[in-house]
Amino acid sequence: MTVNFTTEGYEMLRERKPVIETYAELQTADSTAVCARFALASYRTSAENVTPMTFSLPITGGADVSLPPCQIEKVVLYEAATGGDPLSAAESVEPLLLALAGDEGAVVLTITLPAVV
Repeated sequence: MTVNFTTEGYEMLRERKPVIETYAELQTADSTAVCARFALASYRTSAENVTPMTFSLPITGGADVSLPPCQIEKVVLYEAATGGDPLSAAESVEPLLLALAGDEGAVVLTITLPAVV
């Protein structure tokens, strides 16, 4: 799934810091966060200085989310590990259902940076 930045997200890219230093929050359909935010710098799967950038966010049922079943359906980018305004709209991801403590999966995130004119 591809993430589209908000105006604030583009402003952050232009003035403050690179996207690799942002955080991804996985959410349910009703926008409830399912676990702590992922620091993208720790989950990059693409080579440096390559766009689009890809990230794989691994998650397990018992360790990362509280049960009963949890279905991840969205991702949102933030500038900080907690709080703050979103840097992207809530983007849909391939639904991932974690029903048991041993369930595992990953959300793969692709971010394409705007071309510099």
